[in-house]
Amino acid sequence: MNNSLKIAITILLVLFAILCFKNLQPVEKIINEGPTSNIRKNDFYAAGKFLSLKGQDVIHRSNTVPFSELDSSAALFITNSEIDISESDAYKYIEWIRSGGNLIWEFDNERESNLAKLISLSASFKETTTEPPIDLNALIKKSDAVNPPLESNRANNSANKSLTPSEQVRHEITRIENKTKTSSLSTVYTDKATGPLRFLTDSGTSLEHPLLNQEQMRNFRDLQLNTSAENETVISMLSFQLGEGHLTIISDADIWTNDKIGLFDHAHLLYWLNKDAKRIYIQRYANWPSLLELIIQYAFELTLTSLLLLLAWSITKAKRFGPIRETNRFARRSMEEHITAVANFHYRHNQMNFLLQPLRTEIYQKALNHHSAFDQLSETNQFAVISEISNLPVEDIKTALSETEKYSDEQFTFITKLLINIRNAL
Repeated sequence: MNNSLKIAITILLVLFAILCFKNLQPVEKIINEGPTSNIRKNDFYAAGKFLSLKGQDVIHRSNTVPFSELDSSAALFITNSEIDISESDAYKYIEWIRSGGNLIWEFDNERESNLAKLISLSASFKETTTEPPIDLNALIKKSDAVNPPLESNRANNSANKSLTPSEQVRHEITRIENKTKTSSLSTVYTDKATGPLRFLTDSGTSLEHPLLNQEQMRNFRDLQLNTSAENETVISMLSFQLGEGHLTIISDADIWTNDKIGLFDHAHLLYWLNKDAKRIYIQRYANWPSLLELIIQYAFELTLTSLLLLLAWSITKAKRFGPIRETNRFARRSMEEHITAVANFHYRHNQMNFLLQPLRTEIYQKALNHHSAFDQLSETNQFAVISEISNLPVEDIKTALSETEKYSDEQFTFITKLLINIRNAL
């Protein structure tokens, strides 16, 4: 292929690419990938985001907020009724509220609570005598809040297609609100500027307190009931003034979760309850404190002592790879090496009698212990005495104790074993 043909093909390809590029049209497409990780991890993320947009400092906590962080300008929202509040912590909460703190707390009386006992709060389950209340969770689950289904008729279809994602969400929220009966809603009567606020709880728990019946509180004379919220069946919220602070008890804190905070006046109610707070803690108890946090809080000294003892034991039992100061291993031999070297020297030079002499000397010494005049006897009589004492043949005694100039390896081994037998028999 010549160069001119290559140039022509290249030019045609470039022109074709330019033509395709000019005819391309951008298409916008919304891909629903589900909720973000923040929404999945934190059911009250949207509530904190709403309060942040109102200019308040919001701090999310998945475990207990320490009292050292709670001052008179702070608000604490405890979203889980299953938490265990100790008696001492209950008194601390009361004193913090008296100093100006704001506590919002979910309570349903399914578990005993020291804080509820302290303020004489109780609750009971009320069964509705009319039609069952709307199942809000089921409605939300059926609804696609990110990309809600649009009306099927042609008139609304063109209008709905032009809605933004936010407008589509609002459209679905309105649809759910229209299906809810007004009699199921609880109403909070606030100040004139805010007006009444409505919310819907799924709980059948009705809150009860002596102040609802105009009864006096002996232990808390400064506890005053500001407002209550109820529908046709239950009392779903109580708000108290205690000293300079506020205490709000609600039977269902789920109205402020991500799926429900946009319904009715839920978001406005949350802001109204925290409007005077500068810093708001949302304590959701999604996770328990980590093992390290529990150890540091309850067993720091014991754990540190145990680790130091374990370290000391490890150092004493650890294998040392030689001395700290290097020594010259070839400067002198060990005793075992010396004895082995001497034995090898005599063995190589056929000095077997030198190697057998210690055993023979030991035998003569033991025989002398048995016979006082053993050293004065002749050699033949000595052999006879040793044979009598050891109950061994005289020939074996003579063979073992008689010296010869040369030994074969077999003879040396045999005589060594024989001498050991005689020594052991004496």
